[in-house]
Amino acid sequence: MRRTRNAALLTQVLLASGVGGCISTAPHSIDLAANPEDSAVFAAVVRVVEDSVNIPLSIDPRPIAHVDSENFALPARVIVDDRVLSARRGALKQLGVPEGESAIPPNCWAVLAPPDQTGDSHKSGCPKELMAIAAISLPRPYSAHVPAGLRDYRAVRVPEMHVGPQGFNIITYEYVVMRAGKEWLFVKRQPTLVME
Repeated sequence: MRRTRNAALLTQVLLASGVGGCISTAPHSIDLAANPEDSAVFAAVVRVVEDSVNIPLSIDPRPIAHVDSENFALPARVIVDDRVLSARRGALKQLGVPEGESAIPPNCWAVLAPPDQTGDSHKSGCPKELMAIAAISLPRPYSAHVPAGLRDYRAVRVPEMHVGPQGFNIITYEYVVMRAGKEWLFVKRQPTLVME
């Protein structure tokens, strides 16, 4: 897991990359036929994310690209068939989890960002209440440490942002799930990157 504490630099990188308003879009598209298990894997991961946070949570249904954990910026969006997005929104509605947007609010810097020379803390755009917002990549095959013959595992990348009056921090996790009949069961989650 990589940890970065250079909050001012991190925030500048995130804002320069367009994360302050919205996350950039990847140049390729995915349709439902190419990833038929997406909504079931998505729902399984949403349940675990919901159980792991003790503050209000919203989930951005728009899939993110799977990126290397060395990338400091939030990952790009993947353009998907409308059916993929509709299935993800349906899963959120069925689970009772609100939909959100995984974007850093304007003028809301990282928790550890120091005030600038004028004393501005760069936190005036932060929400008044602490909340969590997560985005979930499309599932991909997972084979690390899986015994031969047990190949029905999937992994997703999940950046989880906690944002409140003191700023934001982001922990990116890799979630692994396995197929059990028609269900997808949680196996593990591992942090891959912490940004404070």
